[in-house]
Amino acid sequence: MTIFEKPGPNCSDEGYYRYEVVGDNTCIMSRAGTRKVVYVKKVPVRGVTLTVGIFFDGTGNNWTNGNDLRIAYGNCSNMVGEERAKACEKYEQYAKDTYDNASYRCGITNITRLYNLYQTDDELNNQVTQAQIKIYIPGIGTADGKSDSLIGMALGSSLIKDFEGVVTKTDEVMDKISTELAKFIKQNSGQIAIAKVQFDLFGFSRGAASARHFANRVMKQDPLIAEAITRGLELSGHHGEPAGEVRFLGLFDTVAAIGSLLNFYDINGRSNPGVELELRPSVAQKVFQISAMHECRYNFSLNSIKGIWPELALPGAHADIGGGYNSVDSFLPENEDILLTMPDFEVVSEDVDEKQIKVYVQTELRRERLFALPALKYILPHGKIETRVVSWHLVNPNKARASIFEKKVGAAVFFERQAIPNDWEKVCMRVMLDAAEEAGANFQDIDPLDPDMSICDELISFSNKSIAQGRAVRCGKTPMGFTAEEMQVIGKYMHCSANWNVDSDRSLWLNPKNGEIFLPSKIAAMDERPFVWANAPGDGWIRSVWKMDDQQQWEERSRKNSDALDQIF
Repeated sequence: MTIFEKPGPNCSDEGYYRYEVVGDNTCIMSRAGTRKVVYVKKVPVRGVTLTVGIFFDGTGNNWTNGNDLRIAYGNCSNMVGEERAKACEKYEQYAKDTYDNASYRCGITNITRLYNLYQTDDELNNQVTQAQIKIYIPGIGTADGKSDSLIGMALGSSLIKDFEGVVTKTDEVMDKISTELAKFIKQNSGQIAIAKVQFDLFGFSRGAASARHFANRVMKQDPLIAEAITRGLELSGHHGEPAGEVRFLGLFDTVAAIGSLLNFYDINGRSNPGVELELRPSVAQKVFQISAMHECRYNFSLNSIKGIWPELALPGAHADIGGGYNSVDSFLPENEDILLTMPDFEVVSEDVDEKQIKVYVQTELRRERLFALPALKYILPHGKIETRVVSWHLVNPNKARASIFEKKVGAAVFFERQAIPNDWEKVCMRVMLDAAEEAGANFQDIDPLDPDMSICDELISFSNKSIAQGRAVRCGKTPMGFTAEEMQVIGKYMHCSANWNVDSDRSLWLNPKNGEIFLPSKIAAMDERPFVWANAPGDGWIRSVWKMDDQQQWEERSRKNSDALDQIF
C-alpha cells in the first residue's frame, strides 16, 4: 500500500512524499499473540496537476456514429460478397435523411477536432508536473450505435435518460472521469502525487449548455463529481478541491433551447428549466465563446456571455462556427435547395399567365429584398436564387360554375447551391484552439495534410485575422472586423441554415393559411405526417440573443410558471 501525503503548514519538509516499506519485524508480545512492526521511510514524489479535458458535442452530432457510416460507405464500395452486402445495408439504413439518424450523416465537428488534437499523457517522465487526459461526450439526442432521440434533439430534455438531454450528458461524464483517472494512476503508480484535478471544458450548441452546466456543478463542488474523482484516484487521492476546478471553458455558439412544461415548450425564450447557464466570475479561470454572426433561426436563440466574459462573433451560421458540415468530397456533400420565403397562394382563371398574378409579383419583390438582409447578403451571390411557381387545376363543385376553369398557384423564393465547402468551420476551430492554448491547454500541432483539419489557401489570411480578433476580445479591446470585400469571399464558405422547408419532407410545400399540402406533381388535402418548420428564420431574419445579466428575473418567472402549473394539475 502506498499512501501519499502533503506536509501540513507547520512541517519543515517541502513538496509531496509517500511512505515506502523498507522492512518489518515480528515481536512476541504474549501467549495471546504477536505484533508486526513495519519500518517505512518517506520518499519525495512530484506533485502533478492533472487536467481532464471534456468535450461535449453538439445536438445531433456523434463522432462514433458518423465514423461508422463512413466506414460502412467505404466497405460497401470496396468489399465483395456477404461482407459488402452487410456494409451496403448499413449504409443505406443510416444514409437516409430522417430524424433518427442525423448523427450518422453529419461531418465531424470542431469539438471532435479539438478532442483529437488535445494532448494526453500516459506514463510521465521525471520532470513533468502537468498532465492531461481527455473524455468525449456524444451530442444531445445521440448515443453511440443507437438511433437518435427526436425528443432529445428537439427539446434538449433530460426528463428520462434515453432522451440524452443536456443535463443527462453531464451525468454521463462521471463514470468516464473515474475510468480515465484510474488508467492514468495505474500507469504512474507510486511515482507522483496528484496536486489537484482541474478541467478544460469544450462544448458546441446544446453541448455548450452542458459544458456550462457542468462548470457550475464543479464550482458548487457537486458531491457526484468529487465521488467520481475519488473513485478514479482510489488511495492516491489528491490535494485540490474535492470536485476539482475549471481552468478553461470554451464555447461554440451556446444554444440551450430547453423545452418543458415549465416554459410551455418555448425553446426560443430565455428560460431553460433545469440547466444552469449563469457563469459567475468564480466558475473558471478563463471563459471564451465564439458566436455565429449570421445565424437567424427562430429556434436557435443565442445564450450569450457577452459583458461578463469574452465573446467573439464570427461570420457564419451555427454549424459554420461549431462544425458538422460535410466536406465537398464527402459521399454526402452539403447541397442547398431551400425556400427563403413562406409559400403564398392564389386562385386564378386557368388561362392567366402565372408570372402576372399577384402572388408571383409579391414574391418577386420579396426576392429582391432578401439581398439587403445582413443574414443573407454575402451568401446569395454564391448560389442560384429564383422565384418558382407550382399550379394545379381546381374542380369546381358548383355545377352552375362548371364551365369556369380555375387553378391554384403557389409561389416561393428558392435558393440553390451545390457542394458547399466546410473550410470556414475549421477557421473557427483555430480561433478556439488559440484561446485554449493561451489558457494553458496543450494540443498537438495541426497536420496540414489532414483533410479534416486543413483549410484552403484562400482562407489562411482570414484565419490569421480571426485569431487576432479573438485575442483582441480576450484583452478587452475592439477587434478589427472584416471588410465588405472580405465578407464576399467568406460568404462562399458560409451555409444558409434558415429556411421555410417542411422539415418532415423537404419535397413538400405547405400552405400556412389552411395546412393544405401539395407536391410539384400532385395535390393532397390531408396528410397524417407532422409538419414542422424547424429551421424557420426569426422575425426579419434576426436572431434572438439572451444575455446573462438579468437571468434572475427569468428564473423567478419560471418559478411562477411552475406554481401556476401545480394549480392546474
